[in-house]
Amino acid sequence: MAAPALPAWDDNIVWTVKSIYRKQPKGKSEKGASPEDPDLAGWSDPLYWSFTVKIKKGPSGANYYLVQVRNRDGSKANMASLFFAKFRPQPDGPEVLSLFKGKYYSMVGDQPRQVAKTYAKPPSLPQPVFADDSLIPYDLPALPFLAPAPPGQAKTALTRTYSIVDQSDGLKFARDVIQLEHQRMTIEAFCGKEVVEYLKTKGWPTSGVTLVELRRQFDGCRVKQVWNVKVPWFLYSESPTCRSWLWEIETSAKPVTEPVHNPSAAAPSASSPTPSPIQSAAHGPQQPAPSASSEPQGPPSSPTPPTSSGKP
Repeated sequence: MAAPALPAWDDNIVWTVKSIYRKQPKGKSEKGASPEDPDLAGWSDPLYWSFTVKIKKGPSGANYYLVQVRNRDGSKANMASLFFAKFRPQPDGPEVLSLFKGKYYSMVGDQPRQVAKTYAKPPSLPQPVFADDSLIPYDLPALPFLAPAPPGQAKTALTRTYSIVDQSDGLKFARDVIQLEHQRMTIEAFCGKEVVEYLKTKGWPTSGVTLVELRRQFDGCRVKQVWNVKVPWFLYSESPTCRSWLWEIETSAKPVTEPVHNPSAAAPSASSPTPSPIQSAAHGPQQPAPSASSEPQGPPSSPTPPTSSGKP
């Protein structure tokens, strides 16, 4: 059986995600509100987020990635620096792709705001991540997905449960998250006919997809996503407050500059990229996972990899 695959990211590859957001409920005290108003005011106009990858080669070919995210047209000041590592937890096991750190920039009133989060640090196994700290759609399942049932075996949903430690006000809380990978469900049954039509219109793959659902136990939050590892990011994502679609892909871009502390100074993208096929990334020799005690002190224009500590 072939090893589970990961998205292939080339240096300077750029993809754009289109997102809409559920508007906040109208309060009855709001001017102009009436009892006939619906509980929810609908969805926002779309925002377009550009994701740009910078690859940093670690010792003996290990890969670390800085993915910088900006609003494409500059209408929102939000930005993010997402730090990923690709490594093998076991020398003879499959590669994993782990989002192990994120820095999120926004404006609150006229004041810049920055939030830094550390997730599962290598050599720990990847964990699902919920986009709790930014408008940017960075919800991410644990990758790679589990191998599907071989021919002749019953296809049942593949389930993994993670106990994720979250820290708030100096206190640590364990949050259980279930990752459910459906095997007997169609895209239409999973997220609606309009998503199928969208994928066909854009030319995105509709076969060989993974339908994954993240369920967070303590607040009931659910995220549903459609993935195909032939493209660099999810094809579709849906949460209670946001819906996102992969919009465009280009295979190269100008070098990304370092985010500044005042996000309002971010320059919008100069042009709208044109979709193009993803080229397969060549896989170099792999090393054991990096040390958990070291991480990028970014956001640099390309991340400095952690030092290797031998076998995980």
